[in-house]
Amino acid sequence: MNQANRNLILNTFLELRKVSTDSRNIIPGSIFFALKGASFNGNTYAQEALKKGATFAVVDEEQYAIPENCILVKDGLTALQNLARDYRQRFHIPVIGLTGSNGKTTSKELIAKTLSKRYQTHFTKGNFNNHIGVPLTLLDLEEKHEVAVIEMGANHQKEIEFLCSIAQPSHGLITNIGKAHLEGFGGIEGVKKGKGELLDYLLENNGTFFYNIGDANLVELAAKINRKIGYGLKDSLQDDFYNIKLNSSAPFINIDLLDENYKIYNLRTNIQGKYNAENIAAAIAIGHYFKVSIDSILDAVGTYIPSDNRSQLVEYKGARIFKDAYNANPDSMLVSIQSFLKSLKGKKLLILGDMKELGDFSKKAHQDIVDLIRNLEAQCVLVGEEFGKVSLPKEMLHFEDVQATKSWFDLQDLNGLVILLKGSRGIGLERLLD
Repeated sequence: MNQANRNLILNTFLELRKVSTDSRNIIPGSIFFALKGASFNGNTYAQEALKKGATFAVVDEEQYAIPENCILVKDGLTALQNLARDYRQRFHIPVIGLTGSNGKTTSKELIAKTLSKRYQTHFTKGNFNNHIGVPLTLLDLEEKHEVAVIEMGANHQKEIEFLCSIAQPSHGLITNIGKAHLEGFGGIEGVKKGKGELLDYLLENNGTFFYNIGDANLVELAAKINRKIGYGLKDSLQDDFYNIKLNSSAPFINIDLLDENYKIYNLRTNIQGKYNAENIAAAIAIGHYFKVSIDSILDAVGTYIPSDNRSQLVEYKGARIFKDAYNANPDSMLVSIQSFLKSLKGKKLLILGDMKELGDFSKKAHQDIVDLIRNLEAQCVLVGEEFGKVSLPKEMLHFEDVQATKSWFDLQDLNGLVILLKGSRGIGLERLLD
């Protein structure tokens, strides 16, 4: 894209401050960006977008650049990304880039809620954490904002590097390095390298890195950088208010933490699962670093209630159901099962869905989960094609999809049961409760 068009788009955006990428939901007075996908071409909807109220349309096919209020570029997506990159440079505020294999969104929500107690905080909404979502999130920045928390997801190498070039984080957090998106990253070392691209950016741009001292991979990465803050779980609290002490995780996480004067405070949360204690520790550490008061930190973390199928506890037909079905990989599946078995008392039912994007690692990963649960004193039900490819005990139920599972599930007496729903987003286990 030539510099003249790039400047034109930026100046137009600075006047309008609105963008749209979906012709079905046009924001009046916005710039419509014609994006392309495997099954759609946004250029074909440019005229419709203008008729619905878009002021300008950015297109990348000359035949659709007919009216005067169309801007022709080489690539519509690149134009959107360049606009976000240019707009981000106008803000001289802390931008916290956040990535990791597990816990990104929960950490982001906790961090944003904590920082919001003192600052006008902008943060990623939902899962807008990819090559389209990150630019759209940045374009929602306003002059009133004093800090931003930008979640960055990736399923292959160089993706975090690219997102960093757009978001330009001044601070960064990698929640953990785990067995997620192994197909795209090519194994755990590939994941480590890919997530480490955030640290590489911070190192090159004099940024500050937050890392979990309990994750050996992160400790190794952090050795490269001087500007860093370690946080995590400790058995006792003495002289470091960036750490917390986990007292219990059943039924909810209970912790001790310190203020800047090293006075101990106790906090009972509404969050389940020992693995979430590290996400809490991240939010507390960042809150301390940005001088959020201890009372505000306690209120932010203590009142946070999980939602959107992430570590969410719900009641359904007399059962208590732990919905952890937003995503799954071998690491998160393991800790979710372990936490569920320890934290919730009662007769248990595990309904586990396929773990996606594991490639050649998939069969072994699913077999490992089956071997883990085959001798549990709990009924286990497996859902999806990948679980159907491994060796299953005769007594273990397996269904090809959620629809077939629901036909069985709706006939069960759920009263008094404690149920875990854990699987990848593509499986959609939450539809069992529709």
